[in-house]
Amino acid sequence: MNFFEYQEKAKSKTILLAFLFGLAVCTFVLVMHLVLAAVFWTYMSDSTGRGPSLGGIWGTSALWIPFVVLCIILIGTMYKIHMLKQGGGYIATTLGGRRIDPDSSDLSERRLLNIVEEMAIASGIPVPPVYVLAGESSINAFAAGYEPADAVIAVTDGCLRALSREELQGVVAHEFSHIFNGDMRLNIRTIGILNGILIFTVIGRIILSIRARKSPLPLLGLALLVIGSIGVFFSKIIKFAISRQREYLADASAVQFTRNPMGLAGALKKIGGLPQGSIVKNPHAEELSHLFFANGVSRWFSSLFSTHPPLTERISRLDPSFDGRFLQQTGIADIAAEEETAMIAGFSEFSSAADRLAARGIRIPLNPEGITKTVGIPDHAHLAFSQKILASLPEELINAARRPESAIVLIYSLLLSGDRQIYDKQMEIISGHIDKQNDLASIRKLLDTQTDLSWRLPLVSVATAALTKMTGQQFTLFRETISRLVEIDGNITLFEYIMQRMVIKHISTALSPRRSSKTYYASIKPVLPSYATLTSILAYYGSTDLEKASFAFEMAKVRLGIKEPLKILPRSEANLSGLDRSLNILANASPPIKKQVLEAAVVCVTTDGSVTIEEAELLRCIADSLDCPVPPILPGAAESP
Repeated sequence: MNFFEYQEKAKSKTILLAFLFGLAVCTFVLVMHLVLAAVFWTYMSDSTGRGPSLGGIWGTSALWIPFVVLCIILIGTMYKIHMLKQGGGYIATTLGGRRIDPDSSDLSERRLLNIVEEMAIASGIPVPPVYVLAGESSINAFAAGYEPADAVIAVTDGCLRALSREELQGVVAHEFSHIFNGDMRLNIRTIGILNGILIFTVIGRIILSIRARKSPLPLLGLALLVIGSIGVFFSKIIKFAISRQREYLADASAVQFTRNPMGLAGALKKIGGLPQGSIVKNPHAEELSHLFFANGVSRWFSSLFSTHPPLTERISRLDPSFDGRFLQQTGIADIAAEEETAMIAGFSEFSSAADRLAARGIRIPLNPEGITKTVGIPDHAHLAFSQKILASLPEELINAARRPESAIVLIYSLLLSGDRQIYDKQMEIISGHIDKQNDLASIRKLLDTQTDLSWRLPLVSVATAALTKMTGQQFTLFRETISRLVEIDGNITLFEYIMQRMVIKHISTALSPRRSSKTYYASIKPVLPSYATLTSILAYYGSTDLEKASFAFEMAKVRLGIKEPLKILPRSEANLSGLDRSLNILANASPPIKKQVLEAAVVCVTTDGSVTIEEAELLRCIADSLDCPVPPILPGAAESP
């Protein structure tokens, strides 16, 4: 399956989740009738000496019990989903996670951050924050968030310290696949629904703690605990139904990404060899068990309805020669040597292809299917490319991108004009709130030495991760400053637009994850005006000649497969503010429509079958706005098979 098929499959899983949820609610209502009728019949019999008709109590409860049960479940569900929409960081901290500083100098932490940076750049998503579950000596990990822009990667302390670089890379690649495949949002919905179901157990314990004589409360509390046990049963079934097969898919995606099945298999073997395995001790582990890389709760408790396949089965799929013997930890690896080896490998594996990207103006062969087939499915070539880019950048530059204060200066530096008059005006804007003017001068000098344009988006991605540590007030000033720097000459360049849209979108989503539901477009017709605006702007960008622009627009229309009388907009109406509005609307379309729009955009930009690096960046910006992560467009990687 491709990215868009995975997204549709996640929707079908949501339908299954809703069905099981409905089944659980119906069961709850039935059991509640039986138990509460028996409780009140018993209490009233004790107080009056003669009991009322059990059938009468059943009839009286027929209306209010379903209403009360539904209200309790919905309140518990919506509250939990509301809390989880705060982003992946909320889930990580709930499990005792500590965010690792992007510029951490701890060798183990730096290795993990390097791996995450490489994979994020290779995948075409913003570098996610990374958390470590301190005090958890087991080997486990998870990805969490509502969408890629607010996703986080978290690992246990044991995972951080006990695994080699190849093994850790396999685990992180597995978690990245959950980000691509729509699993994170499904996980949040699952957690919310399970909270609604399990809330009866909590209510029952509270009622039992109340000391009330000659009251039905003790019996009621006990009844709710019994009903809560049914909730536990249903939660196991639901998590089992939606989680298990996804782990096999994530393992397969990780192998495609790293081209190293033994790394992932080694991590699983070490889990089997540890006395504590993958067990997470945090009290919230059971509630969030389906998020983990491996089984995070006690084995005897989860053996019947485990959310993860057995370790031996997962290992055997990765390593057919597996003899059933697990690995014992043999000591701490030489992390510095591992990182140096990885850097050298990145250079040697991808030097020829990356070197071909160095020249400005080079055109990369491209076709629509070549783009969409890589969305959300990066491979080892993309990973090797990202390793090379990061390793080739000056150390001072990449370190500046990893620190929040200097990352702000870096973004400003990328937007400074080569025209002296405009440059001076820009400097007046930023000089008032930059503490170290020398940093700006040194970063600008380093940027001027880079002739390869392919480093720009990777460096911005690293800087964006550091910038998510800004406060709301800092971000407001940062956003206003970027807008002024871009608009000061009255002419927004393509790169300025890409920078402004991608950086602001990622930081704002990370700082304030979306809480409201989106309008969802399952049909192409409602989004056609937005599509027309998008392709009109792309057509004019590709050619100043109206006839050629109209031809590109028509070719894109053919690719989209629509018969409506759609025409290219007048040049005066094809502006960047219209592009912004159009992308915001198209982002709410269904995955199949997004695929059509993205392919049509490729056709519009490249009527001759190839793109420049600047055009490739524009396509990636459009895809990013549609929440379709496009890996770096490499020579030969996006051609027809």
